[in-house]
Amino acid sequence: MKNLMKEVIISSTTLDGGQQFKLDYSVVQDSNKVYGVEIEKIFENSIYSEVAVAMISKTKEDALEWINKLVQNEVTPLTLEYIMQDSFGSR
Repeated sequence: MKNLMKEVIISSTTLDGGQQFKLDYSVVQDSNKVYGVEIEKIFENSIYSEVAVAMISKTKEDALEWINKLVQNEVTPLTLEYIMQDSFGSR
């Protein structure tokens, strides 16, 4: 199960022409009712990269708190794994 929780539009001056991309932050749930977060980076209406991190919490509320922190810091799929490793340690 996947529920989109936040959409963030990012303007980047490093992309050709200063184009924008969108980050979609979603809560995901596996078959054991464990919640995680997923970030999709969408550029030119197609998914550019995607990362799902599972096994964050047994409660949806904790996953939502994580999404709020990730949105505040504009965490992208590329850096999500490192953020989770720093927070939870290597798995």
